[in-house]
Amino acid sequence: MGLGKTVQISVLITTLLRTQDLRDTVIVAPPTLLDYWETEFRKWEPKGMITMIIKQTSYKDVSLSDKLTRFKNISKVLIISNNVFNELKSKLSILIQCDLLILDEGHKAKNIETNLRKAVKEFKVKH
Repeated sequence: MGLGKTVQISVLITTLLRTQDLRDTVIVAPPTLLDYWETEFRKWEPKGMITMIIKQTSYKDVSLSDKLTRFKNISKVLIISNNVFNELKSKLSILIQCDLLILDEGHKAKNIETNLRKAVKEFKVKH
């Protein structure tokens, strides 16, 4: 906490997107941190970079499928809450080719019995 991990990851993602070594990124975080992630990412995103940030707090928002399908050819950063990721992991694997998966509070995925751990194991991701 307070070590600048969010800033470091935001800079890493924007750098990889700019060099085209990265296409789509999924950031899984607690619902209370989604706004913080978006703010930090926007702060460090280079001007003019074509990136779409989708912040998803509810799995009942069906527009996620529409957004991901409509913007298929644009690099995307999907900032999504833990519970939404658990609910939509199968759908997300079909809709995007995720190059990078970031788990905020990754320690929760250490326990093999948690839903987050099971969802991460099932999710198709390049890195």
